[in-house]
Amino acid sequence: MAVAPAIKRVLLVDDEPLILRVAQMSLQRSRTWEILLARSGQDALATAIQERPDIILLDAMMPGIDGLATLRLLRRHPVSKVIPVVLFTAHPVAERAEEFRRHGAVGVLGKPFDPNTLAAQVEEIYARSLARRT
Repeated sequence: MAVAPAIKRVLLVDDEPLILRVAQMSLQRSRTWEILLARSGQDALATAIQERPDIILLDAMMPGIDGLATLRLLRRHPVSKVIPVVLFTAHPVAERAEEFRRHGAVGVLGKPFDPNTLAAQVEEIYARSLARRT
């Protein structure tokens, strides 16, 4: 008998409702993710601390607290500092990847992303981050 995959929790953070919706639909198709949503860096911090997701997908460019500042704040809090964070960026990924990783991101994905492969990309990054912890 096949074992159903464990449900993991992902926090999607983007100020653009369409991006949130497309990412949410993409991840829901895999049936392995419970989706939490936030529309700002401030909401992301509160949700991450309260809900303790397994991974966070965070937009790099948001009004107010941007993705990099949010990442720094997440890394300073004892609850959220261990949660893997993946940043989405509209800039060429190579331009910002090293900077994001220096501040604690475990991965960087380009925008626009392919909704057909997003779940697989997130799974791969999540698995790598778990392997690094052990």
